[in-house]
Amino acid sequence: MDSNPLLNESNHWYDLALFFTFTQHVQYVKTRGLAFISDYQGSFELLTDPQILTHPTVSPGVDIFGDGNMEAAVSEFEKQHICSYYCEWPGFGLHPFTKQADGSIDDAEPAADGSIDDAEPAADGSGGDDADVS
Repeated sequence: MDSNPLLNESNHWYDLALFFTFTQHVQYVKTRGLAFISDYQGSFELLTDPQILTHPTVSPGVDIFGDGNMEAAVSEFEKQHICSYYCEWPGFGLHPFTKQADGSIDDAEPAADGSIDDAEPAADGSGGDDADVS
């Protein structure tokens, strides 16, 4: 599973694919690293058959979202996701995942407004404090 558009940049739908990867970034942040939606399908008017991907701590040993729940995709999201201009736009308040030369991720500091974009899931899999989803 790749957390980035599989389309070529010259493809007419590439910008829409960038927007979908941005929504994954938001979902990942708002669930405090526990889940995001992937495998968007459908037509111009309706997206169908999405796959919900969850962190391994969400349901240890229990497959709650079927065979398509690739837990490793959630565990590796910050390493694989490449932020686009949607993610980096200041109005959304997201913080890009900063990669080091060795591929590791910098620990981001909370923003002035208190938002945090790379919180680790709680040890019990609960996701810690409830995230503001507004």
